[in-house]
Amino acid sequence: MIKDGRLPPSLHDFRHKYQAVYDIETLESEPSSMDASSPDAILKPVSIGCSSNVPGVEDKWFCVKSSNPGEIQNMVDNFMSHLMELSKAYKSCIPAPIKDLAKQIRDKLADKTLPYNNKRRELEKDINCLKKYEILPVYAFNSARFDLVVLMPYIGKWCGTEIKTNMIKRGAQYMMLTVDGIQFRDVMDFTAPTDLANYLKTWGASEVKSIFPYSYFKRIEDLEATIEFPPKKAFFNELKQTDIPDLDYN
Repeated sequence: MIKDGRLPPSLHDFRHKYQAVYDIETLESEPSSMDASSPDAILKPVSIGCSSNVPGVEDKWFCVKSSNPGEIQNMVDNFMSHLMELSKAYKSCIPAPIKDLAKQIRDKLADKTLPYNNKRRELEKDINCLKKYEILPVYAFNSARFDLVVLMPYIGKWCGTEIKTNMIKRGAQYMMLTVDGIQFRDVMDFTAPTDLANYLKTWGASEVKSIFPYSYFKRIEDLEATIEFPPKKAFFNELKQTDIPDLDYN
């Protein structure tokens, strides 16, 4: 498109530098009955943090307000609505020549008199190439195995039948999920297998992985009512049967 003069040479090395990241926290509980088809734990998302470097958009944190039915869905609905706003801001950062060319191509493809020939196929190829500049990438660490698996029932309900989606799934993992103008991706797709602590250390991040008593609290009300730091036994993971031996209580 640059060679044939439809885009200026200055866009030869253009790359979108904006993106969004998110992370969820859950409360864990064992299912009332265990069988081959049941999960190892019932995971209830209680908060979602979302950050981005898209200009003019503030970071957001979403949390359930109670254990009442529908509260988790409300939280996810607000999260998805925020991502839609992020997507609009992201698209506004696309260089004008790319936006103008994409509109021209879409107008030509909308002409029903244009036969399905090599010309139409070339136009479809071009618009598919330009679409990559319109979709906001939304990353999370290990989301294919955890975050998206937990959120999918709520995201699916938010989408309903009116919002176009596309996904790449491997077994029970969601490798990629595209919802309208956003695309959920797993950071693990772009790095060697590792855990979050080592990933942060590799890239020189000052943050460290925090601790949380996932199995100790059963309801958001129990968490909000806590005014003292939980005892050490609260950090024993009942599902993984692991403790935190280096936790300092002195």
